[in-house]
Amino acid sequence: MKTFMSTNIVSYENGNSNIETGGLKTYLAITLPLTALTFLAWYVIYRYARETGFSRSRDRHEGENGQQFV
Repeated sequence: MKTFMSTNIVSYENGNSNIETGGLKTYLAITLPLTALTFLAWYVIYRYARETGFSRSRDRHEGENGQQFV
């Protein structure tokens, strides 16, 4: 991963910028699906928690002297 992230997708030489399209395509081909997968996983977990009624506020238990424990 370190080697991949150290590639010069955009390089500046003599005041001019040069964009390496092959490296940019590879970067986008990896990061966009992983980002979409992250959002999908969040949505699935969110819907599951919402439908099952899971919530941190419902998991509190009251102890001695009115103290609340999570």
